[in-house]
Formats: sequence, C-alpha cells, structure tokens
Amino acid sequence: MTKKSEFPVTAVRWHSIFVVLIALALMFFACSGDNNGGGDSSSSVAVLSSSSDCPAGIQLCVGTGSATARLFVQWNDDIEDEDDNLRPDPMAWIYRFNPADTSQNKGIHMIFAVAKADSRFSALVYYDPTIDNSTGGTGKPLGWAVGGLGYAFNDSTYVSTLTLWDSTMTTILETGLEPNSNGLFIADSGRAFDFYKNDFPDTDHWESGWVTAGFWSYQINIDTVAGYILDTLDASKFDWSMVGASTRVLKDKSADYYEWSPPWVPPTPSSSSNGGDPSSSSNGEDLSSSSSEETSASAKINPNLIHPANRNIRIK
Repeated sequence: MTKKSEFPVTAVRWHSIFVVLIALALMFFACSGDNNGGGDSSSSVAVLSSSSDCPAGIQLCVGTGSATARLFVQWNDDIEDEDDNLRPDPMAWIYRFNPADTSQNKGIHMIFAVAKADSRFSALVYYDPTIDNSTGGTGKPLGWAVGGLGYAFNDSTYVSTLTLWDSTMTTILETGLEPNSNGLFIADSGRAFDFYKNDFPDTDHWESGWVTAGFWSYQINIDTVAGYILDTLDASKFDWSMVGASTRVLKDKSADYYEWSPPWVPPTPSSSSNGGDPSSSSNGEDLSSSSSEETSASAKINPNLIHPANRNIRIK
C-alpha cells in the first residue's frame, strides 16, 4: 500500500466574510437543537435495507417516513485499499423521515440516524445548550456542532478508534476511544475537535477539526423546490449553509453535503519594489484590501469567536 498522500493546502476565499460577521453573531442566538443526551435522533431510526438493496452509489438506506433526504460526505484524503485503489470518496446515504416530526426533520437528525444505523460511520459532535446569560436570561440551545466524521474500512474493527491529545499535541490524554452505542464521539468542547486523531489514518476515512486542524464545511442543496434526487454528488447543486445542522430543516428531496477543508495557510509574502514590505507590492496593489482573494481571515476576525454550532457554516 502506498503511503497516504497529503491533501494539498489551497487558499480559501474569504473576501465576503466581513459582510456577514454581524449576521453570524445574530445566528448564534437563533440556533436551536434537540439535546437528547447521546445523540439518538429518534426511537424510530431503523435500517430500511442492506446496502446492496439501496440505489447504486448509496452506502446505506436508513430511517422510516414519507420523505427522503441524502447525506454526502467528502474527506479529500486519498486513502487507498490493499491493492492501492482509492477508497470511495465522497460517500452517500439515504435518510427517510417524517417532515412534520421535529425530532426527525433537522440536518443533525440525519447525521444521528446514519451514525446509529451504519456501524462503520461515526461522528464527533458537541452540544452547548446555553447563550450569554449575563443579563439574567435563561438561555437558548445553540444546538449540536459536527466537528468530525469518519468511515471505517478495517474489517476487524468496523469503527475508527481515536486518540485524544492535549492542546499542545505533545501529550496523549486518551487512546483507543470508541463511539457510543449511537455511533457518536461526544466532545467536551468545540475546540477539542482539533485534537482527536484517527488510529487508522492510512486505511479509514476520518477528519476532525475546529481551527488548527481544518474544518468541515456544511453545504445544502440549492434547489429547494425540485430538491436533489441524484445518488452521486454534483457539487454544483450545493451552496454553503447559513445555518447550523441543528437549525437546518429537511424537506423531501433535501440533501446535505459535508466537505473537509484543511487549515487555511496565508501565502508567503513575496519580495517587492519596496524592499519586501508585504503591505504593498510592485504593481501598487493594496494587499490589505478586501478585494484581494487571499486576504488572511485571521487578520480580520478571530475564528474562535464563532460558536462551534456555527463553525461549519460556509461563508460565500
């Protein structure tokens, strides 16, 4: 087996992040979610059929109900099997649910249902039920944040066990961690997403992160009228969600798409006619302008200010 290739770091376009900063802050107070303890989305979650009975390209069909939604996950990790063939990526699942049932019709419920029904799929999640109560308010639930997703190909384990490191990545806190009976790893904070590492990085899909390790972008199908009925991913049919998974309401033919992105690395300043001052260049371009497509987001906004329930919200 060839060594797992390193996913290339590409610049993320942040030029509109400043426009929506205030909107994001407001959304923190609007997010809501069902805190069901272990992440069991519904007592009616069931495997509808084996993967061989699902449409081609679908890993598993789960849930019961009159409506159908699809979950797509893309790890971008280039892992290979024992014959040096790339593992399937992205992967897809079908979720059936009752669209009128508020315990089944959110994006996070689809994650829960797939994690519970598919023994090879797992998710790292975090729940924070409070907002700022300094003014005497009772708080509102911010909902669940999805910080890690995995799929195990190792036939001897069926699950990807994890190792949890400390924040300096020098000391192991726990090793051999397994998901709970609902297929979930429960983090004690959103920032801990960065420190869960897969014990089988060369054979299993797994990525998790908050800031330093990367992040999952959360995208939803654009056409909410006709819906999405394809069983293979067409990324052009999706746009970045402006709400968290706990607030995303699923309808018949909805589709959610999670895509892993590595941490953004600012470009190395190039030499210029002003003696190497990175604030300007030989062509007179102001690199501090928001029109630059590679402006550092960290210079404008501290990503740690964004609540983990909204960390996987993608900004146009």
